Amino acid sequence: MRQGRRRVIHRAGDPQKQDDAKAEIRVDSLRDVAGPKRKAELANYLDKKHRPLPPDEIVERARKRLGQKGYNLLSKNCEHFATWCRYGDGIGVTQGEGISEQVTHYTNNFGMV
Repeated sequence: MRQGRRRVIHRAGDPQKQDDAKAEIRVDSLRDVAGPKRKAELANYLDKKHRPLPPDEIVERARKRLGQKGYNLLSKNCEHFATWCRYGDGIGVTQGEGISEQVTHYTNNFGMV
């Protein structure tokens, strides 16, 4: 496996503290993010509606935001960061799919209820 394939750049915080100001964009191992028993899955479900940027540009955009702090459920969350990197724009519920489609996607893919 190529170097870097086991690490992920993402917006994360401490879910126990619920402190939005301390959430930041950082690099973690995929295992730490997904969990040791979880199967990693690409969730590029917006590719049908939005054209992704070239892979090198996606990675460069993510790297430029390393260390950025802050979180907002509606305008600055992990999905906004991921879609900003991939498509060039932070796509949220109102801009992407309908909320019911997103809830179904997260429930099916991440085990949320």
